[in-house]
Amino acid sequence: MLQRRAAAAEARRAADRAAERALREVRAQRLGLARDLHDVLAHELSALVVTLHAARLDPDPATLAAIDEAGERIAAALATLLEGAPGAARPVLDADALEALAGPARGAGLPVTVEVVGTAPADRPEADVLAARIVTEALTNALRHAGPTPTRVSVRHGDDVVTAEVVDDGVRPGHRPAREGSGLGMMGMRERAALVGGTVEAGPCGPGWRVLAHLPRRPAGLLDAEPDAGSVEPAGSRSPSR
Repeated sequence: MLQRRAAAAEARRAADRAAERALREVRAQRLGLARDLHDVLAHELSALVVTLHAARLDPDPATLAAIDEAGERIAAALATLLEGAPGAARPVLDADALEALAGPARGAGLPVTVEVVGTAPADRPEADVLAARIVTEALTNALRHAGPTPTRVSVRHGDDVVTAEVVDDGVRPGHRPAREGSGLGMMGMRERAALVGGTVEAGPCGPGWRVLAHLPRRPAGLLDAEPDAGSVEPAGSRSPSR
């Protein structure tokens, strides 16, 4: 009888552990999908909103064409996410890739200049993928909070680290800054940097705002799966002023 009771208790514990693992997996999948939705779509939607405001003031054919292109990119991104494919490309973060990342922001009126120093090693692409996500999010924030202000993107490749910096010139006169964001953008940037032991700093820089990421080149297997939801400790959020 004691053996049967012990076996039943162990079976209950095993079932509880299995249920807990399944719940963690569901939460991790939801977190990964939320991150991908935010990373892939937030940039495009912010650009679309800015372009729509421009169209209200000056509905010229070029602005309307930019709106059509943004809608097509959003539809394509949604289809990719719903099919379960990776939410972002795996770029070699060279000048062409950086120009492509800046394209939607430029289309929404953000004057962006880009600079790439050095060459990324092809055998450790994780840091490049994370840098691309961080640059995209930083450009999205510049559009939302500062409007069409001159913005500079710089990526520096080292043998053991990639550094990405996005600096804007401050709120454009006449732009109505977003009062307060969800904090997911800044949290997502810092969490992604933490996956490879990196850091993201954000704060005022002269009249504008700077985001600076240092990402060590570590082969962490990030391109195949997102980490467990409990493996990264969330780090603060961006100041409500930006």
